[in-house]
Amino acid sequence: MLLEIFALFLTTALFGEKDAGFDPPQGPALQAAQLLESINLNSDAVEVQNTLQRTVELLSPQSPAGEKLAEFLANPDDASDLIQVRDEVLQMLTFTPRHEAELPEGFPTFTPPGVIELKVYPKNRRAIAKQFFTLFGHITSNKIAMTTPVRMEFENDKNGKLKQESMAFYYGDPTIGSVGEQGKVQVVEQEGELVVALGHRGFRSQKVIADGERRLLAWIEAHPEYQANGKLIVMGYNSPMVPAKSQFLEIQLPLKKTNSE
Repeated sequence: MLLEIFALFLTTALFGEKDAGFDPPQGPALQAAQLLESINLNSDAVEVQNTLQRTVELLSPQSPAGEKLAEFLANPDDASDLIQVRDEVLQMLTFTPRHEAELPEGFPTFTPPGVIELKVYPKNRRAIAKQFFTLFGHITSNKIAMTTPVRMEFENDKNGKLKQESMAFYYGDPTIGSVGEQGKVQVVEQEGELVVALGHRGFRSQKVIADGERRLLAWIEAHPEYQANGKLIVMGYNSPMVPAKSQFLEIQLPLKKTNSE
């Protein structure tokens, strides 16, 4: 773990933090934020209830943000509690991750913490290995710029516990280099990928990842037009040099459409 932290520190020092930030989220997260911003102490009670219900639908009741709003709807208290809940969810929706490297070409922007949404990734190329240092040596020796996020795939061990199976760095664009084995690194090309993603602010832990998987599986169960189509993915956006409370990651499951659509 200490070696990994040191390597990530070297990565940050080598490639530097960029001035430009990530594009702001659009779609459900933006609509939900706009709805919540319309609520104030003078809002009509029925109007507030309708607005919150619509916001839960946009964010999905399986998401942490949607769940928090749904809990308030089930047990509404006074207006001050409403404003507190509104502000807590707005804080999730308006959070912006620390920008330490560029996204690969054509990649969608980040999914806000507490939000579950569908994402479509374009054709991409990535280098896969078991260890961080192996990947770090690969990109430095080939003069390939570091990008974000770093992809980690997980699978269940014999005891049913999630275990990291591999790590991957995305190339900035899918035309860099060539596919195939390069020492201990496997470079692969993917035509594209549909995923359901959950944003998370804070430190990555086994508990966080397991809870994210649970929420994503519940989302899939509520949307029979989709089914899981691959290993659990964690997309890490930050190095350990970023304070834990400001770190950001996404937990994802690849999807494919079913015949029930």
